[in-house]
Amino acid sequence: MVSARARGVRLAYTLHNLEQHEGRHGTLNRWANQALFRWADAVHVHDDSVAEAAKAAGVPAGRLWVVPHGSYVGCYPNTISRVEARERLGLRPADFVYLTLGGVRPYKGIEDLIAAFRTLPDSDAGLLIAGHAHEPAYAEEVRGLAAGDERIRMHLQHVADDEIQCFMNASDVCVLPYRHATTSGAAILALSFGRPIVVPALGPFPGLVAAAGGLLYEPASPASLAAALRESRSAGGPAAAERQAAYLESIAWERVARGHAAMYHAIAGGGAR
Repeated sequence: MVSARARGVRLAYTLHNLEQHEGRHGTLNRWANQALFRWADAVHVHDDSVAEAAKAAGVPAGRLWVVPHGSYVGCYPNTISRVEARERLGLRPADFVYLTLGGVRPYKGIEDLIAAFRTLPDSDAGLLIAGHAHEPAYAEEVRGLAAGDERIRMHLQHVADDEIQCFMNASDVCVLPYRHATTSGAAILALSFGRPIVVPALGPFPGLVAAAGGLLYEPASPASLAAALRESRSAGGPAAAERQAAYLESIAWERVARGHAAMYHAIAGGGAR
């Protein structure tokens, strides 16, 4: 890095996560962060909550740039209808379907979601869990927790880009029961497909819900999550859809790109603001 700097190279670092998701290698993670924060001419974060965490972790305020996560509108195929999507997945047309989509890992709180969902008495409710399980033992644990409830469907494998539309368009709401989060591309993906979100009141989610709508619940509380799942059945409507669309327009890549360009121009001209 020293040699690169001598040749005029500048480093912009996007901070997606302050810590390893499962909390492993804490000391190594802190050392790596300290090195990156020292070398980076700009540290890019996606919202103000991450900016505050980054400052607490040692990033100088003058090197921080807040540029929101861009939307996924138009990034993935989205041509399949709700009816066809449900037919493909074997879901009943009239059911209210909750979806969690993405890598299946312990920090995402799938156990909490299953526990909360199983308290719902609704026979017309369905829970769809889709994504690659990184650890086979954890996949078996999740399957065991869902055993005996036919309303819960598992698709514990990688979801290809052209299959995302099938899961999104078959669902009514996306639930992201994370135990911790710095940035959530999964939430932006759900919003980009027009799906309301149910998320814990931690990390980036309160700000995201304030801007785009959705429902917050108390973290680490299956009872609060269950209440949010029930409430989501009557949430939404035209006003909520308009709010969501306005937020997506605000994070269109044409706009987001201007923030990135300003950052690159600033550091190319000599470093921090």
